[in-house]
Amino acid sequence: MENKFRPEDEINYKDFLKNPLRLFAVVYPYLIMLIIVVGMYWVFNLDNAYLNTQQKQLLARDTVAPEIPMQKGAMMEGVNVKEISVPSAEMIAKGAELYKANCSSCHGNEGKGDGIAGAGLNPKPRNFTDLQGWKNGAQLSHMWKTLEEGIPGTGMVAYNYLTVVDRFALIHYMHSLMPDFPKDSDSDLEALDLAYSLSEGKVTSNQISVSMAMTKMNEEYGNNKTKIEQLTNELNTVEGEIATLLDKVISNKERASVTLVHGKIWQNGTDAFIQEISSTINDNGFTPTTLRLTKDELTTLHSFLLNARNRLNLQSQS
Repeated sequence: MENKFRPEDEINYKDFLKNPLRLFAVVYPYLIMLIIVVGMYWVFNLDNAYLNTQQKQLLARDTVAPEIPMQKGAMMEGVNVKEISVPSAEMIAKGAELYKANCSSCHGNEGKGDGIAGAGLNPKPRNFTDLQGWKNGAQLSHMWKTLEEGIPGTGMVAYNYLTVVDRFALIHYMHSLMPDFPKDSDSDLEALDLAYSLSEGKVTSNQISVSMAMTKMNEEYGNNKTKIEQLTNELNTVEGEIATLLDKVISNKERASVTLVHGKIWQNGTDAFIQEISSTINDNGFTPTTLRLTKDELTTLHSFLLNARNRLNLQSQS
């Protein structure tokens, strides 16, 4: 009897057409190897493949935002929103002056978003003649929101330092640049009044530019750094009984100096000193022994530290 499963001396490829399963059995190992090789290549080159398929994104940090102007706080009087929402020749003329002073550098003289200062902004300044793609909308109530709050992530800052009347005038002028701006309904105007208390008026706070705020912070940091170094040096060089007391209550003189320079409450007396020190004991340079001092020791310690702190203030003013 002939053994049909007897190994063949030579593969008969014509049999593959009659029996596709044999063809698959021969090809299968090569197919598995191909999948493994392609998979390994993909895994080892995944980073490059990802980078090559990603387009460069212009992030908000690429935006060059204009400085917020300095502004003294004031009381803004209330207005009749329905009356002031109706444009007049006088309001439009006033808005034109405000636009030229505050907006034309970015949005351009004709409101087309082609101002010189807007060249470095991302996204580009709004083209008022195009009513498509507005983030807040082109109707009066929506433009008021933009002037009041600005648009985060863009070069459009808030202009809430302008008076209520000035902002309405500015919007009326910008509407004069638009072909057919959307109108507000009475309910829209009522919602605007309710949201921003326009008929009641409000008090605005003082405002300084970001660059000035950063300058002041750097100056304050520099002054405090000098005071910390000077106070640390005094704590390290003092002699006598007070030196013994300091060694007992202070574990880290530099950290204690930071606490004393930045702290305010402790200067009001021994009780205030204990209150401020105890809240962060062990982390502020002082030891728990400070909390167990006698009344006389505490008075002596507080008096010395307060005098040292006051000397730093006098030195910084001289």
